[in-house]
Formats: sequence, C-alpha cells, structure tokens
Amino acid sequence: MNLGTLGYLAEVDQDHLETALDHLVLGEYITEEHMMLRGVVCHEGQEILSDVALNDIVIARSGRIHVMDLKIYVNDRFLNEYSADGMIISTPTGSTGYNLSVGGPIVSPAASLILLTPIAPHTLNARSVILPDTAKIKVVIGKRKEPEEEAEVAFDGDTTAEMTCEDYVVVEKAQSTVQFVKVDQISFLETLRKKMSGT
Repeated sequence: MNLGTLGYLAEVDQDHLETALDHLVLGEYITEEHMMLRGVVCHEGQEILSDVALNDIVIARSGRIHVMDLKIYVNDRFLNEYSADGMIISTPTGSTGYNLSVGGPIVSPAASLILLTPIAPHTLNARSVILPDTAKIKVVIGKRKEPEEEAEVAFDGDTTAEMTCEDYVVVEKAQSTVQFVKVDQISFLETLRKKMSGT
C-alpha cells in the first residue's frame, strides 16, 4: 500500500484499501515474483554479516566527509575503480528507489538483473552498469592516504555493518524471491507513464 509519494510498485492507496481487501478475500488477484540480492560482508577475509535485500545493498561513506575509493570486480574480474560517495547495488524492484534518486535507470520489476550505480562519483564518465543476474559482484573498500577508511553497508536501509580499508562485500542473486500480490491489472509501464507525466 502506498503511504509515500511516488509509489511505483504500490498500486493501492489509502482511499482504495477496502476495495483491495475485498478483491483479496474473493481471490481476485495475481502474484508477481521479484528477485532479491544476497550480500556477504567480510573483514580481514572473515564473514561478519550475511543478509538479503529486496531493493538494494548500499555501500556508503560514514564518519567525516570524504570520498571513497571503491574497486569493483565482476565474476572475479576487475571492472572499474570509482572515487565516489558510495555504490548502490540494486534489483529491478529497487531501481525506482535510491538508485533512481541518484540518476540510475528505471527497470521493470519483472526483469532479473543487477544494477550498479555510483553515488556522486568524482568523474565525468561514471555511469550505471547493468549486469545479468548470474553476476557475482565484489566491492572492495580501497586504501587512501588516511589511516582508516570509514564506510557502512546497508541492506534495504535496515541491517548495517561498519567497514574499513580492504573490507569487501560480495553480492549476487539470492535463491529466495518475494511474491507481490496485485489486485489491479494496471501494468508497471502504465504506472510509470502516469508517474512521469504527473497524473
């Protein structure tokens, strides 16, 4: 149920809650399966946290204001190094959340892929990268001149862990999925059109 502003995925608002519940009771609904991400956070090569996320896993700076150096590997091969405020790794479901607010692409939630979007990158050529759902992504906190790099990883803005130099997060498609219940036949594209046009 949409209690916020944009609400790309929540098709029911407060004014239509009773109608939606009637449809549910009568079995007049369909379900959509959405992928999730699984992330493992490691410090000195040892796992310190493992969790799943429906929307995104975000590695961002913490402590004093500074940029971070992030090294990205995909399937054990080096992709790129970013100087940025952080990195968003999102699902198609999460593409309309934090990813969208920093200029990332909008993806249909029915898709199965992984998005990488840097947060405030300090370069002119940094763009989002879209990867297949088979990709295994490793984000390493790079060393800087300062003694310790302070960062934080968050799973859907909920579960968090502190990180420092040479700590890393490994992210891949989770085995578990989430079932979304739809009581309306309005498609994601129709919802997107209405949101983009402001109607």
